[in-house]
Amino acid sequence: MLTQNYITKIEGHGKLKIDFDNNTAKLIVDEGERLFEGLVLGRPYQDIPFIVSRICGICPTSHYLASIKALESALKIVPNHTSVELRKVLLLGQIAQSHILHTFFLALPDYTNVKNVSDLAKKMPAEFSLALKIKSTADQVIEVIGGRAIHPVTPTVGGFYKLPNRSQLVTLRDKLEDNLPGILNLAKFFAGLNYPNHYCENEYLAFQKDDEYAFYDGIVMSSGGHGFEPKKYKEYIKEVVKNYSSAKFATIYGKEFMVGALARVFLHPEKLQKKAAKMLNDYFPGHNFPSHNSFHNIFAQIIEILHCFEEMINILNRTIKYGLEESSIVSHTRCVKFDHIGCVAEGIGAIEAPRGTLYHYYKIDKNGLIIDCDIVTPTVQNLSNLEKNTNKLMDNTKNLPQKKREQLIEMLIRAYDPCITCSVH
Repeated sequence: MLTQNYITKIEGHGKLKIDFDNNTAKLIVDEGERLFEGLVLGRPYQDIPFIVSRICGICPTSHYLASIKALESALKIVPNHTSVELRKVLLLGQIAQSHILHTFFLALPDYTNVKNVSDLAKKMPAEFSLALKIKSTADQVIEVIGGRAIHPVTPTVGGFYKLPNRSQLVTLRDKLEDNLPGILNLAKFFAGLNYPNHYCENEYLAFQKDDEYAFYDGIVMSSGGHGFEPKKYKEYIKEVVKNYSSAKFATIYGKEFMVGALARVFLHPEKLQKKAAKMLNDYFPGHNFPSHNSFHNIFAQIIEILHCFEEMINILNRTIKYGLEESSIVSHTRCVKFDHIGCVAEGIGAIEAPRGTLYHYYKIDKNGLIIDCDIVTPTVQNLSNLEKNTNKLMDNTKNLPQKKREQLIEMLIRAYDPCITCSVH
């Protein structure tokens, strides 16, 4: 059976193909390839962050920063401390911004017997108001640091075109602190939801760094014991094409794996900020942690929202105390020449985007023009694991009515928070 309607409350267009006789289900990505990897060819390297951020309207900041890191790697440019700290704040704001949009406005209706956000606002106005406040504050983080709330404009290769001032950072820090009680209440609310009972052992991949819960940089580590530097991702992560999907499917060592909030929390719970760590220990659904229930990705995202707000406060406090380095401001008036290294330079940049690890690769010629590009998105990495989980769910629900099984599969897909437009970039 192929569902006639698109799956609702996910980013992009996808349909379900369910074989009830053989207990299998597939997510049919029904959106045309957008060919961004080809669009950037021949363009000056300075233009690339602005172009690739248009891959997605929900996670543009992630693509923007990953591309900057890749270009800096190619150009052998090392940004200063202020630039890195502000980029971390920008990325944390992006994680929180995306997570609250997914958890509350897309996933929560599955658990509250409402059909849409309007009904959600009527049924639980207090929680709805909290979610809007969190989203608004995350938007302000990106606007203050990145220049505007949707597609950033101020970060650039080597630093920033423009820095916020101290007064803006103080105001932003105070707003973040003001949100903490509300996030705690919202986390307790999400901990009490009736998540479906589902077990499917996942292999998790996420950044690891000794001194922090890593989003901006780190080594990619796996719950299976594998580890690799992001610059070697092509040796480990393989993409395959399937005839029923316009998105690719990724594996590692030929196996499915999961990236994103649940993977990060699973691998490094001890590195969460204090309030987030306590919330995880005290309120994780059923106190069943670590978890191989992919539905719990929703609560893991809530934990990360709390962690991100705490971490942003810490970084801003340091920045306010020690000041901004004016050398962070850079100006690109001409293309860099590469005569000293030959005709090309290449670099890889990776970050933890809201839905998992994101990789950008660029090759640049001696005139500063892009001649090769590769982008591997989190949803591409999650699709194989999502299929494995849906098939396991089908096996475990044989005795349920077809409509209920279809509903559970859609809920599972939404729990993964897939970004279809990113997957067909």
